[in-house]
Amino acid sequence: QWSEIPDELLACDEHHELALDMARESMTLLQNKDNLLPLKKNARYAVVGPNAADSLVLWGNYNGIPRKTITVLEGITSKVGADNVVYAKGCEIAVAAKDEGRYSETEGNYHDEALSRSAAGTAGEFDSEMFKDVDAIIYVGGLSPRLEGEEMRVNFEGFKGGDRTTIELPASQREYIAQLAQTGKPVVFVNLSGSAVGIAPEVENCDAILQGWYGGQAGGEAVADVLFGDYNPAGRLPVTFYASDDDLPDFRNYDMPGHTYRYFQGKPLFAFGHGLSYSEFWYGLAKVKDGVMRIPVKNISDVDGEEVVQVYVKSQNDPEGPIMSLRGFKRVPIKAGETVVVELPMAAENIDLFNPETGKLEAAAGVYDIFYGGTSERSKLRKISIRF
Repeated sequence: QWSEIPDELLACDEHHELALDMARESMTLLQNKDNLLPLKKNARYAVVGPNAADSLVLWGNYNGIPRKTITVLEGITSKVGADNVVYAKGCEIAVAAKDEGRYSETEGNYHDEALSRSAAGTAGEFDSEMFKDVDAIIYVGGLSPRLEGEEMRVNFEGFKGGDRTTIELPASQREYIAQLAQTGKPVVFVNLSGSAVGIAPEVENCDAILQGWYGGQAGGEAVADVLFGDYNPAGRLPVTFYASDDDLPDFRNYDMPGHTYRYFQGKPLFAFGHGLSYSEFWYGLAKVKDGVMRIPVKNISDVDGEEVVQVYVKSQNDPEGPIMSLRGFKRVPIKAGETVVVELPMAAENIDLFNPETGKLEAAAGVYDIFYGGTSERSKLRKISIRF
């Protein structure tokens, strides 16, 4: 019974550590040009962006209220010291549209009046002076549960009632990041969101991109741990990051062709299953025997890390079916220089196809291509073919 839980267990240190572990494991490193990350702790940083000092953004939707939330700004400051951080909001998270509606407690809809007032415009002229004496810029933006959610009375450009009318990063942020790129300083983009965001221009304008999601009460600490190398990231994208709206069919079209990694024919900005590490892994030749697929994976770097081994299948007898489908994955720790053999089930019952006659997923005899690696990006996967 909930009533039997003693007060000393509520928000205790052990629970915070669990929240931190969960947040760390979700951190997904999307880009790291010239190995900019991890950052040095004996350097000076500008931390900017509308989500940098915001605790609510880390809670997500359908959340409890933690006793304490560590923002990204606080997490970074704890690593390098307050004297080595300059902070400014920089820009607004989005620009408010007309007829934005109001907050209704009776209908359970959330509307942040302060957010609406501040988002009526940008934060003013770009202040280039604050970046002159810093070694790098850490921009913390993305989306917010104030903007995306269920049945919300909010209305900003790119958002409507909690839904998104575009996958693009809001224009106020896009413009500001473009200005940051003009400073000549390295730019790290920490993207906080609960869904995929179109960030093609930001890929060009930023040196490193960390997808921080909505990390919860310890989210800011987890972000800082990754940025400064106290945690080696191993998160993987559970969705496809498309380059822009142009990559997708009309939002009201729910047919599968053109959607998800299983049917998308184009080149994604970041593929389903993508995620970088400070380690590097090599995959050997996999073998399937007695219903088990055994995959040798070696950490060929000098950094201990975790790899998320992914297995995808494609039936040679089903040309109209999915390009490939995820059929297993396992997250495994691998020490520097070590080789492990990762085992995943791979029998006939583990490979099923949609049968239009029965309307069910069913095992089907035939030849299958088995792709495996650390992503769904075909060019980075190894392949074997087997018959069931």
